[in-house]
Amino acid sequence: MNASTKVVSPTAAETLEVSALGRPVHRLGEFSVQLRKDLAAALRSGLNRRHRAAFDVTAVRLERVRDAIESVRWTGYASEAGRICFAAERPLILTVLGYRFGIHGPAQAARAAQAAFAAKAVKPGAAEPAAEAGSTAEAADAAADATGETAPSEPEEQAAPAETAERIDLPTSPDDAVQLAPVARAETTERETATEERVGIALGEELAAVVAARIDAADLARPLDEVAPVTFTAAAVPVAAVGNWMITCTVREPELDGERDMWFALDDAWMDKLLHGLAHVREKKEPAMATAPFAARLQMTMTARLLSKDMPLGELFDLCVGDVIPVSIGSADVLIDDSRLYAATVAENKGKLCLTSFEDMD
Repeated sequence: MNASTKVVSPTAAETLEVSALGRPVHRLGEFSVQLRKDLAAALRSGLNRRHRAAFDVTAVRLERVRDAIESVRWTGYASEAGRICFAAERPLILTVLGYRFGIHGPAQAARAAQAAFAAKAVKPGAAEPAAEAGSTAEAADAAADATGETAPSEPEEQAAPAETAERIDLPTSPDDAVQLAPVARAETTERETATEERVGIALGEELAAVVAARIDAADLARPLDEVAPVTFTAAAVPVAAVGNWMITCTVREPELDGERDMWFALDDAWMDKLLHGLAHVREKKEPAMATAPFAARLQMTMTARLLSKDMPLGELFDLCVGDVIPVSIGSADVLIDDSRLYAATVAENKGKLCLTSFEDMD
């Protein structure tokens, strides 16, 4: 073995799919690029505009499912055309939930400023430590209600005496709980709340409508506002099966801990509709010209030279307005691009000069 020889491990070859033969699978990349723009525009005009968020779609991939995606909840959206399933990583749903309930964004900044102002207004005194301890315990319990986690209990030696402790009624609704504590940004394995489930279903239905509109548009350059909206009905579905087509969208937002993914699984009906639309992009051309024979579509310029007369240069300079040059018209030369091809006789018909009796010129 010489020094230039390099040993590499064999790579798995791409499997030839019979179902993809003759179908415009090569144009799915163009569809993904346009869909990323559509989803980013939908987030800007919807979620970002309502809650002053900064959600953005950084990448979109359309490929077959290789491995089952676990630990996510799938929701199906059925319509007359087919079904689209949606799932998203839980931190992404929790961030959307935080913006809706004011945990993130301008509402959270306003509460922080109000709390700082209230802290400066408190006068120092004997009751200040007790009030501070009570507010800390209340915030910890509210954070547990908002995230689904259990607040750690204090040691017995640090607990307040039973005769002096006062029970504080904590808020029970999500709207009250999120006013007191932020949601943790770390991963959580606690049970999903009903509010979180509703937010995920609403987000999936809004974005699934964008995916359906782009598929219905067929032409990638067609604006989505020209496409009729699709009406969906939400229903619980199992995990997307391996081998089905799936759209993977990567989302970025400052409140997220890095980038997170969401998925749209297309059934066979929606995928067939997508490939059918990509395959029928017609070129702009005249139908009459396309069906006419080649001899009828070939355009050439024909020039008829009626006569030529030789004159001395002196007589040419002596010509004045009104002078008449006697000529006699015989046969005319017919030229195609300065090439003399025919000789024709000049005739008059209804006040117009016409060419007749064409003869080939060898």
